[in-house]
Amino acid sequence: DVLEIVSFREDALGGESVAAERRVQVRMPDGRRDAEGLAVHPDGDIYVVSKERFENHAGPARLYRLERRRWLASDPKDPQTLTFVSELDIPSMVPTGLFYGSLTQTVTDFTISPDGKRVLLVTYKYAIEFDLDLSHVRDRFKSSELKSRSIQLLPLIQVEGVAYLPSGKGFLYTTERKKPLPAQIAKFECL
Repeated sequence: DVLEIVSFREDALGGESVAAERRVQVRMPDGRRDAEGLAVHPDGDIYVVSKERFENHAGPARLYRLERRRWLASDPKDPQTLTFVSELDIPSMVPTGLFYGSLTQTVTDFTISPDGKRVLLVTYKYAIEFDLDLSHVRDRFKSSELKSRSIQLLPLIQVEGVAYLPSGKGFLYTTERKKPLPAQIAKFECL
């Protein structure tokens, strides 16, 4: 299965229509995955994280990379295969929840800090931040060997989006709610 990543100039957003700046087709190296998280490192590499679920439990998230030089040089019609980076064992880091069960351990989005030195993943109930500069990662690693913090989020229904604040000293997260309830945005700031 081939997916297309489309990039836009941020300063062009807001009009009635916006032209794509760049398109790249990608595929997973290990077959089809449920991947909801995509982030771009300050060095321009694109990262995708999978949402691994099995019958009644969550599995470790899988992290993939497409190097900047590959996506910039690629023909938009020539699919690029992402490189598997490593697994992030989120189920071992956060408990299951009463309402969502093991889905509280399933990654729904992630972001990379503005300085590129931290990675933040969210589940329906938790944020997990790793001290991890992906630009220095060339070999697989164990998430248990990384310095990390788990943060229980304010209860929003179905947390599906996260972004660091421009300062890197906090983040916003939001839901995927549809009418009749409005989507909510919450802010977490570090002192």
